[in-house]
Amino acid sequence: MARNHLRSVEVTGGMFGGTAVTANAEAVVSRARERHARALDDRHRSLAWIGENTAAATTALGKADQAGAGAVRRGNAFDRPV
Repeated sequence: MARNHLRSVEVTGGMFGGTAVTANAEAVVSRARERHARALDDRHRSLAWIGENTAAATTALGKADQAGAGAVRRGNAFDRPV
């Protein structure tokens, strides 16, 4: 998953060089990476929740449709001439 891949990459000392400015850049990139990883986690949880609720709604609607079809069939059987 993208979040696992993102977390597997570390921002290390000296990655951008050895000056004071690059030390600050490493800190900024590290914080941004963590924010992105948290955002991916949040989106994953949201999408999982949507998927679970969609599956439950689909099942409920399918059962309601089957019950309605059965009721229509039973109703039509009584209206037929003998």
